[in-house]
Amino acid sequence: MNTRMFKPIVLAASAALLSLPFASTARAQAQLIPHFGISGGASIPQSSFGDGVNTGYNVNAMMNIGVPLSPLAFRGEIGWNHFDLSDNNASGNVRMVNGSVDVLLIPSSVMTAKPYLIAGIGGYNVKTKVDDTGVLVPSTGFSSGLGSENSSTRLGFNGGVGFAFGLGSVGTFLEARYVVVNGDNGGSSLSFVPLTFGITF
Repeated sequence: MNTRMFKPIVLAASAALLSLPFASTARAQAQLIPHFGISGGASIPQSSFGDGVNTGYNVNAMMNIGVPLSPLAFRGEIGWNHFDLSDNNASGNVRMVNGSVDVLLIPSSVMTAKPYLIAGIGGYNVKTKVDDTGVLVPSTGFSSGLGSENSSTRLGFNGGVGFAFGLGSVGTFLEARYVVVNGDNGGSSLSFVPLTFGITF
């Protein structure tokens, strides 16, 4: 092989070898860059929990991390759910502050609205506040006097479906999940369905 032909080959090979660390770094950075999001919507109580409270609302903040070349993604989120008591003879509320870790399964799709499944586990701090006397809040097992409060932290689980919509670097999503929070002191579990709309960026 003559020198003129050999020199371009050597230069091309050297450039390719030098680019490998940069490509690896770029892939690593792509894996580590999180996407943040906020969401909010209605929280619909279910079963016996629905006997004691009205439909409430939720607000959430999250961080999503996708796995390149995989249908899996992970989400860490914190949330707030608020429900007013439905008893006409009393005023008060039940509020939940939670932190959870979720796994998302996002099948490959050419649809504009990309469906996905989500499931996770987390801790829920449940605080029940009753302003009037003689009230038993179903499922919480809490009955107390004027201006009383009760709070406990419990394990909770969630699972549901969602649809993601891409808008360039900003995305939106609609999501419905079923949440079950373990009961306290032998009480029944608290279950509700949060319906949320969110934005990711």
